[in-house]
Amino acid sequence: MMGPPERHPARHLYKCRAKRPARCRRLKQFGQVAGRIFVENPVSLYVMGASMGTYLTGKLSEFLATRAMVEAGAPAMTEAFCAVGLHDAMYVIPALAFVCALVLFAASRTVSADMVVKRA
Repeated sequence: MMGPPERHPARHLYKCRAKRPARCRRLKQFGQVAGRIFVENPVSLYVMGASMGTYLTGKLSEFLATRAMVEAGAPAMTEAFCAVGLHDAMYVIPALAFVCALVLFAASRTVSADMVVKRA
């Protein structure tokens, strides 16, 4: 005897447990777009992350050091203010890593379905 008919192999990836169907559609669309970005444009990750990341972190560090200097009412920038600025700028790194992890997780949820669609 034959078993039940086979279901679409990636059907389980699109089960959304949200109460609002519109939210499910948005989550699926976000995952598909994020997957395309990270698969088709790996060079952009290196350009934006490795090259621009250090530059932007330095600019943020300078901004935060200047803000610390102004808040302290000091007339000149000292090493202590630079250290405070760099220390505060380093909080951005784990936050961006967390955002990147969320995007990669959303993209991973649609890989099987995207491969099925691409074969068809």
